[in-house]
Amino acid sequence: MKRRTLLSRVGGIGAVTAVAGCLTGGGEGTGTGDAGEQETLEPMTSETSESAASTETASATETSGGEETEVTATSETPDVQFQTAVESIEKCAETCRTLTYAVQNRGSEAAPDVVVRIRVFTGGEKIWDEKQAVGTVEAQSQRTGISRDIDVGLLGGRKIQNNDGEVTIKLTPTAAGVSETFTYERTLDV
Repeated sequence: MKRRTLLSRVGGIGAVTAVAGCLTGGGEGTGTGDAGEQETLEPMTSETSESAASTETASATETSGGEETEVTATSETPDVQFQTAVESIEKCAETCRTLTYAVQNRGSEAAPDVVVRIRVFTGGEKIWDEKQAVGTVEAQSQRTGISRDIDVGLLGGRKIQNNDGEVTIKLTPTAAGVSETFTYERTLDV
């Protein structure tokens, strides 16, 4: 069995993440957790993002620093521009990990009642899918320290272990008709 640890630096937030163990648990629904603190905007970087809005009128693809972001603009959608970052993943039980992340609104209007869909995949298979309400993210600000316990259970833990600890985490913040998906690849210590 291989053991790997991935260390990454999340730009703009300055959090160094040491990832250990495997994510575990499953289910679907809106969960609760720590919604974090709102603070003045600092730039974040994401690994991949996909954007969508309720009524499409124009779309473009932007590439910056090797990251591709699809941006869809609508005449009915307020100026809300999401960004996310994974701050840390820590062990909370044998089959549980606490994911701590940040949501940023780089737009000129507040993003009210933000709900973040969190999905975890391994080997292309979805093993965890839930939503978390994080509250309003004001314009040009971010909410950091948002945490969610993820328990994929014994079956999900085994699938991660069989995939050498490789997981894909997708964070999709949604508010005011704007929804963007950010994808993070991590190798967990199994």
